[in-house]
Amino acid sequence: MIKTRNHLMSKILCWTLSALFCFSPAPSFSQSLSSLPLPGSLLLSKGTITPLLLKGLHFSNIDKPEFKALFDSGTDSNYQDRLSANVKEATNRQIKYFFAALTIPEEDLWVNLSPYEATRIITPSLGHTQLGRDMLAQDYLLKQFTSSLFFPNHPVGKKFWREVYRQIPGSLNQINIPVNALNKVWIMPERAVVYDHGNSALIIESKLQVMLDSDYLASRKTVLEDGRFGKQHQIAKQIFKDIILPVIDREINEGKNFERIRQIFNAIILAKWYRQKAMGHTIAHVYFNSKKTAGIDIRDKKETAKIYARYVQAFKKGSFNFIEEDFDPLTKTRIPRKYFSGGLCN
Repeated sequence: MIKTRNHLMSKILCWTLSALFCFSPAPSFSQSLSSLPLPGSLLLSKGTITPLLLKGLHFSNIDKPEFKALFDSGTDSNYQDRLSANVKEATNRQIKYFFAALTIPEEDLWVNLSPYEATRIITPSLGHTQLGRDMLAQDYLLKQFTSSLFFPNHPVGKKFWREVYRQIPGSLNQINIPVNALNKVWIMPERAVVYDHGNSALIIESKLQVMLDSDYLASRKTVLEDGRFGKQHQIAKQIFKDIILPVIDREINEGKNFERIRQIFNAIILAKWYRQKAMGHTIAHVYFNSKKTAGIDIRDKKETAKIYARYVQAFKKGSFNFIEEDFDPLTKTRIPRKYFSGGLCN
């Protein structure tokens, strides 16, 4: 649901878009396959950023695809170095996100990286757009970032495992927690506040939330036999929610790794607002839910399949796989423990 209220906005840049299909197929920018972390590598936080962000739209004629797009310049310390080609790329890309969110049915705006669901990665029409490609790339980063947080030498991972060993009886000697069951994290909308003034809209606030797969399915009243993993998993799941999930949530909403998902979210918010405004008008009949992706598509239509293949490779290889000796305070000896974050452990 989009809430509305009055608000004033500073640092606004304005672009006028006078044609719906004036774009050429998107070249591969920073979310292309070559830019994604390699399988077997850790993905750590790169600090925070408020990127150049689509914040509002204004239209004069509801049936004519002509808009003024409003962008917040953000708080990037390198903003002055990005004032030419990079700004043009970022603004055009976010406008393409907006148009894609209009032509792709809302129920198709999802991606799903799972090694067990090769036929349910992304809908075909969304997969041909830059919106879909970047959503899938961000999901790949989410999986890599989440796995990396379990690394026992990472401050967050160290805190997680210390709490696991404290709370789970017998874990000092032997433990087998299906950590992959914890890695399935969803990014969901939490709230959006929009200033609605006739033919103009301005996003005042937007926030995403992350939740475990089991919690997401529960919210949709889908039955998940979460108890099949046993008591150890249930305890580890709660520790994950207490220690690791807040770190992921902060990274999603503030971190440099996920600036694009925030740009995507804003574009989808404004697309939803415009859908409501234009319902029953010509553009709604001609373009909304039509799956017309000409002009907002990507050149390499197989790129989403390549991202999935890299994810499966990363899942099998794991973000880390090593043995480390830990001190057992009960026996006052050092015992070896194997740490692996992935799907197949040898």
